[in-house]
Amino acid sequence: GAGRTPDLARASSPRCDPAHAHHPDSAPTRPPPVFQQPAKGLHLSSNDMPGAPRRARKRTSQTMWIAGVPAPWAHRSKPLRQDHGQGAVDWAWVKILERNCVVKIFVYCPASLATGGTELLHQLVHECRRMGLDAYIDYVGGLGAAGRPPKFAHYDAPYSAAEDRDGDVIVVPEVFTPLVSRINRAKTYVWWLSVDNYYRRRGDGKFSDMARSVASLLSGRRSSIRSLRRHQHLVQSHYAAEFLSEKGLASRFLGDFIGEEYLAPWVPQGARKDLILFNPKKGWRITRELLRGLQGIGVVPLSGMSSSELRGHFRTAKLYIDFGHHPGMDRLPREAAISGCCVVTGRRGAAANSLDIPIPERFKIDERSIAQARRRFTEVVADIFSNFNARSEEFEPYRMRIRGERERMRSEMAEIFNAR
Repeated sequence: GAGRTPDLARASSPRCDPAHAHHPDSAPTRPPPVFQQPAKGLHLSSNDMPGAPRRARKRTSQTMWIAGVPAPWAHRSKPLRQDHGQGAVDWAWVKILERNCVVKIFVYCPASLATGGTELLHQLVHECRRMGLDAYIDYVGGLGAAGRPPKFAHYDAPYSAAEDRDGDVIVVPEVFTPLVSRINRAKTYVWWLSVDNYYRRRGDGKFSDMARSVASLLSGRRSSIRSLRRHQHLVQSHYAAEFLSEKGLASRFLGDFIGEEYLAPWVPQGARKDLILFNPKKGWRITRELLRGLQGIGVVPLSGMSSSELRGHFRTAKLYIDFGHHPGMDRLPREAAISGCCVVTGRRGAAANSLDIPIPERFKIDERSIAQARRRFTEVVADIFSNFNARSEEFEPYRMRIRGERERMRSEMAEIFNAR
């Protein structure tokens, strides 16, 4: 009844462990694990537990105790994460309990495609599961579990077809916006990993980009912004946040992180070489014009390489350049910077602001005038090669931010998936 502490053993999920429930008179003397992101008060009677008739459920003033923590818990202004020596537990677990332990998170992902964007989708599922959330990836393309690229086999991201049920969550990347119209009951998040990919833009010409954008809308491969207004939106870059704001849509930030193999300690193998690295798949037209002004300098296109070969180049060269259209917060500039390279970019897309690529402004070259850009690029390259150690130090704030990306993503996930 309402006069006693509810029995958690009646909950159906294995995560609803009665060992986590304590009456205030029997609370442990040692501080228990404290969840992340407190809820705004969870007052439950035994009628609130799974199995009770819906019409009989009611709110009471009886306080429920979970892991020695009474509800309502502390105000939201308290720290997101506290650890009393037994390891931190996520507030997401409390939210799952409050919803009768049936919440699942499904993330749509293109099948058999290994890119920075699809890796980010696997990372989301992996991190959700590390936080105790019941998360799955759903490969779009009809291949089922066979749609997982071998490159992402190390992620804990099991396949399951999305279920459109009350209380569940479905995350839809911006390239699959037509799928949101099929979701009727689950909570939907549109995750903008890119702006340009939504429009099918490739950055290879104004008119060709416009033609692809119109064709994608008319063919139904993307939904109009107007049709997406009733859904919630997540952004991976401030570039995407600004885009949605201009369209009258609010958004919440959910970033990503680069692989642990780039963050692991490594020993430099001799002095760095006067080499320029670049991705030939992005911004090749501009990159080709800029490189014509250089003589006697080695240039390495990063194409057809394994992950270890890529890291090897990043750890021996002095400079990585990226004059692509930066549809989001791209991974290669971060992987190059954390590996010790200096980074030079253009000013298109996400590279135009100081938040997505926070490098000194003189290392961002305006490519609208090729003649001026070539002259400026030649000066910057000569300066980096002649004063590499000093110039590399200027990228340390960028590297510090990159090292903290994983923890920031987890905090953002706790905020998003636990918000009422």
